[in-house]
Amino acid sequence: MVSISVNNLAKTYTVSERDAGLGAAIKSLVHRKTRDVKAVDGISFNDKRDEIVGFLGILVLAVALTRRGVSVGLEETVAFALVLICGGSIIYSFWLMLATLSFWFIRIENILVIFQTMYEAGRWPIGIYPYWLNFILTFIVPIAFAITVPAQALTGRLTNEELTLDVGLAVVMLIVSRLFWRIGLRNYSGASA
Repeated sequence: MVSISVNNLAKTYTVSERDAGLGAAIKSLVHRKTRDVKAVDGISFNDKRDEIVGFLGILVLAVALTRRGVSVGLEETVAFALVLICGGSIIYSFWLMLATLSFWFIRIENILVIFQTMYEAGRWPIGIYPYWLNFILTFIVPIAFAITVPAQALTGRLTNEELTLDVGLAVVMLIVSRLFWRIGLRNYSGASA
């Protein structure tokens, strides 16, 4: 019995481009230049229930990188692993801070739903979104650091500044979320209070 069957999978993203500078940013609000980027093209596979599905993502990643002509060396692999751990730390820290709000607010489900929606939006390359949403997903709800940056590392497009920023953000988020959690515990008066 086949649980997953994919035939000729293809996905093309339209990404916006703009030149550097304030003038170009203002101009891009009125007229945005775009280009198409092929993510995958013509991938087919079948997965049986008794096979290990965990390797499916690695297979798709390897096929996509090979078809795009991207060579992954030791440096890219180490950077990918590092920023993947940092991304997980950022997401964990953000969830912990949202969960800590429950010490003060009884109903925080709506906030968690909003974060889940942002997280789902972060599955796609950050460049496909308008500037305002790109800003939110990068700096307010830092999903872009958790999802887009590892892909940049794997394809060799991650700069040292972005790597440093990602590691720094992960460390800061872990410290802030821990402090916020401790403040929440100090102010917690009990479920029956």
